[in-house]
Amino acid sequence: MATLPLFLDTVNRRLVASATSAAPFTLPTFTRGDALTLRVTLLTPNETIVNPFALANVSSLTIRAGIGAAGLTSALLTLQIDWVRDNAASTFTGALPLNTPEIEAAFVASNGAALKSLFEIEIDADGDKTTALQIPCSIIEDVIKDGALAPEAYTPPSALADNLALLLADSPTVDVQRSGNEFTFHTIDRASQADLDAAVARVATLEASGVGGSGPSGPAGPAGPAGPAGGGGGGSSTSSGGDGAIQLSDGAGGFTSGTASFSVASHTLTADGLDVRRLRATGISVSNGGGMGGAINFQMDGPVAVSHQINSDATFGVQGQSGGEMVSALITNVSGATVAVSFDPSLIFFGAKPTSLDAGKRLLLSLTAYDAATVVAACATET
Repeated sequence: MATLPLFLDTVNRRLVASATSAAPFTLPTFTRGDALTLRVTLLTPNETIVNPFALANVSSLTIRAGIGAAGLTSALLTLQIDWVRDNAASTFTGALPLNTPEIEAAFVASNGAALKSLFEIEIDADGDKTTALQIPCSIIEDVIKDGALAPEAYTPPSALADNLALLLADSPTVDVQRSGNEFTFHTIDRASQADLDAAVARVATLEASGVGGSGPSGPAGPAGPAGPAGGGGGGSSTSSGGDGAIQLSDGAGGFTSGTASFSVASHTLTADGLDVRRLRATGISVSNGGGMGGAINFQMDGPVAVSHQINSDATFGVQGQSGGEMVSALITNVSGATVAVSFDPSLIFFGAKPTSLDAGKRLLLSLTAYDAATVVAACATET
């Protein structure tokens, strides 16, 4: 796995040759499918020739790095939010996937031409976000194909987790520590501020889709059958019923949240104490929770990333577009047999339009609305 060292002058928002040289650094061309590790060193200028930079204090910082397009129709092609931070070296190390479904679909739409896009690094200082770098970059097609290298979807930051962090920040009785989408809770004594249960921290993981990783089965939603397995063993569990309801617990009955519910038809999210309009505007990635078929309409003015599981023939369409919206939809056939797929005649397709989807396979559908009547679609089907 290749490692690309990046030295970032956080004041002048530019890449430099090293911590001891202010010479400009040119970002290399990226190659589709590469396993690329970034090591980002944050610097602050000393304004001296001998020692041009000092290492930034990163102990309270987090960063995000991504590649995408700017503007109303902006779409992330890849994103990295999980880093290993080295406070002494002022570095963040993490893998930037270059084989995401979004990159796959973009190459399909470009007929194999190089992708011209923007590389961006964002710094978060206790909720205050700053775009520290935004420069042009290119991704070229790889020549040696690796059939075993499956597209790897990036995990967008959870808007639900961001809002929960804001709600809990001023709590006088609960100490909250956050790492990505995972929260650790400690009960605090009001008078002494002592940690009352340091050995029994309550942990909950908030996923934008309402579905956790492998672990014990989560509780059933208020309607529909129990959803998939919850969070990793011994920690939190997250479940989704047939209607997309989300519930959280620590696996031992120690912590239970309120219920957040999701409606597939309208792409809205409701949660006790949370501003649903702000949540929806952030573009939460959602899943319908169980298999379905028939007519499925994607809400263009809703979340920018959605997923659906189908268990029978399905017809796809769009609604809610006015111009400038973009939706990326991942469709999975869970029926165990080949199903027929069709699309609303108003959709304009680049490339071949699929008519079926084999059992267990996925279809990536990228939709862009140029006005209320013009929606362009690009498809990539897993083989």
